[in-house]
Amino acid sequence: MTDHRSVAARYERDGIVAPLDVLSADEAGDLLDRLDRFAASAGGWAAAASLLKGKAHLPFPWLTAVVRRPEIVDPVAEILGPDLLCWGSTLWVKPPASDGFVSFHQDARYLGLDPPITCSAWLALTDSSVASGCVEFVPGSHRAGVLDHDERPEAGNLLSVGQHVVGVDVRTAVPIELRPGQASLHHECTVHGSASNRSTGRRVGLNIHYIPPWVRHSGLQGGTALSIRGDAGDAWGADPEPAADPDPAVLSYVASAYAGYEASARGSR
Repeated sequence: MTDHRSVAARYERDGIVAPLDVLSADEAGDLLDRLDRFAASAGGWAAAASLLKGKAHLPFPWLTAVVRRPEIVDPVAEILGPDLLCWGSTLWVKPPASDGFVSFHQDARYLGLDPPITCSAWLALTDSSVASGCVEFVPGSHRAGVLDHDERPEAGNLLSVGQHVVGVDVRTAVPIELRPGQASLHHECTVHGSASNRSTGRRVGLNIHYIPPWVRHSGLQGGTALSIRGDAGDAWGADPEPAADPDPAVLSYVASAYAGYEASARGSR
């Protein structure tokens, strides 16, 4: 079992806590099988990822249940407090022996939250190793606040505008290897990135964004979130709960919500 007693202290010191034991390997494999079936029905993983942008968990009852798992929520609550929302999630997929990478950046520079307080849980559904391009974090970098970034789109960069943090020695980054079903937690100001997958297996993970309900989105009007625990407040509208697997109405809702988020992100740059 994961020891949560020092989670908040480690998070405050390093801006990263790992590993957390969330799912068994069999449970992680079952989630991956379900996502594979959805991807096949959607015409492939690229098409599926496009349909799930921003709130990947929301169309599926079984994935919405995962973002409420106490193995994740309990340590997040130790960090953020007892009242929690999930305002988004992203599926990250690196095929075997592929060139895709993520340049070193801060989530805070682009998420648009005020104040910039998000705890992100990166849940591995496959092995996430140095060979497969696991996430690497610069410990303590969150204490510098929101930093400047250069934007230089480049071949293989999985970030849409190719953002690179300025003024941080990324050579001090520490790779966080995770087994299927394990997760890491990171502050949205913690500098992180990941290299290409040079292994023979794919690397798949779900990045889940949690916030306390008093955090607002500075540029997005009518932002919505899923109530996770405690008081949901009134700063965010309520995300729908999926009633089918997948729920077609919620898939349409996710597309609309992401379009609004993209528009607000463009306006803030």
